[in-house]
Amino acid sequence: MPRLDPMHRCPGCRRRAIAVVACFVLALFVALIAGCGVPLDSPAPGKDEVLAHVEEVCPNEPYELVSVEEVNELPQKVIYRFTSTERQLSFTATSEIVDPDPDPKFPTAPYPLVTCDYAEQVYDLYSDEALAAYRAELARLRPDTTSYNESNGMTLFRSYEDIEAIVEAAKHADAVYERELVYNPADWIREHASIGVHVGWAPDDASLATHDSWENVGGTFGLSGAFSPAPQLDKLAGSYAQLIVDGAIPTDATLPARYFDGLHRRVLSHITIDGIEVPFGFDEVDEGLSYRECNLYQREYISSGSPCAARWNDETGSYEVYLDLGRLEEAEWEGLEEDGRIFMPDSWLIQHISELAAGTYLAGATSCSWTIGNARGSIHGDGPNDNPHFMLEANGDTHELDNDSGAHTGTVFTYIDVALFAELIDCTYHIDETSGTLELTTQR
Repeated sequence: MPRLDPMHRCPGCRRRAIAVVACFVLALFVALIAGCGVPLDSPAPGKDEVLAHVEEVCPNEPYELVSVEEVNELPQKVIYRFTSTERQLSFTATSEIVDPDPDPKFPTAPYPLVTCDYAEQVYDLYSDEALAAYRAELARLRPDTTSYNESNGMTLFRSYEDIEAIVEAAKHADAVYERELVYNPADWIREHASIGVHVGWAPDDASLATHDSWENVGGTFGLSGAFSPAPQLDKLAGSYAQLIVDGAIPTDATLPARYFDGLHRRVLSHITIDGIEVPFGFDEVDEGLSYRECNLYQREYISSGSPCAARWNDETGSYEVYLDLGRLEEAEWEGLEEDGRIFMPDSWLIQHISELAAGTYLAGATSCSWTIGNARGSIHGDGPNDNPHFMLEANGDTHELDNDSGAHTGTVFTYIDVALFAELIDCTYHIDETSGTLELTTQR
């Protein structure tokens, strides 16, 4: 495609344009972080900054600058109008000093800003037509078991056959964007100017009609004029199968068995020992429960939204137990002017397993320890009190543990391979993925 160059876009000019944008963005970032901004009567970013920004926003289609107009003097606001040299498409860039609304909590000074609506103008060329084509095709293929909601853009379905129809409808709508491939590549269209298809499974016909409940499936995908149906069908069906394996939704007899190959339940929410369940109390958590009323696992559930006792690790190909190591408590450090945090070793999980397995458990100031059958172990922090390394000693071996999470709740957790965890407490184990349970059995 021939490319006109009304602004002399040689390689050196492009490098300079990029440098101008980089410097401008860096200066703006520093100003905002510093909280100082710029004086309200500062001039808006100049023509060089504007043209450099437009060059980044519209990197493929040739265009020309047709007018420049100051629409506000103080704070200054200048509109640059452009038009494509290959089709009937106009767009604008705005250079201005933004005067934010005052906020007593987070006051922000005036700051310079350059914006361009090229992507929005391209989006407007196709969005209504593509959406109408998508909805019409979906209604033709599966009118009773799929529904589209205009307010949230979500398409709900009830079965695998509906997913096939959604992908077919998306392919039909994608043809609308083929005209744009003359001006922009598919990757740019998909990222900047296409409609997004959001897909969710509805638990019943009522939810299908009202859109008041669903499970997200496969995230969002965009149209681009180069849609590939087969990979997208596999992605959506695989995500749908994972929800079934996780126990989040019922099984679907229409879903081909191949989509279940290699899938494992992502999270286990139950642990039993000799058939007795560890009392995590996930089903007792509600919005009105305070942290002080919760055990440590309930606190993490409130923070993360996931009732997790163990998780599947794709890299290791095994489950890992979500093991609490202790807590970080505020304390005054001798000889220091400021307060700090001290690590207090104390494992809620091992304590309860020890009790259920007729073992013993002790928690002290510097370590916690247990004896279960022939297993003996302890946890302690090694290093600075406010940032310790967590050491686990069991059955003559020492393991340094990763601190993966918990600082936001004051509780320290790690993930530990299920086989090693079973050794620490002298148990054999079995995973029941259907119920989401790690079953431990003492060796007596």
